[in-house]
Amino acid sequence: MKAPDIKKNIEIFLTPKRKKAHGRPIYRDEVTTCGLNIDKVDVKGKMWQLIYELYLRTDNFVSTHAAKCVETKELSFAARVKED
Repeated sequence: MKAPDIKKNIEIFLTPKRKKAHGRPIYRDEVTTCGLNIDKVDVKGKMWQLIYELYLRTDNFVSTHAAKCVETKELSFAARVKED
């Protein structure tokens, strides 16, 4: 599948037209209807434990030190909150 086709398929997750909240969740059923392949992860397994730990650390960071945090495998940046 080419990039423009992928972008068209996942448009509902890229724009607020259907999901109006900023922190909108993306559910498995919605993802599969977009033609994306996903793996179901056991919430008691090691992978989910790592994902949840990353979530907690990131949530703490953006709740105490930054307004935004974006990370990839190679890069990360944050918009820091000015402290008094």
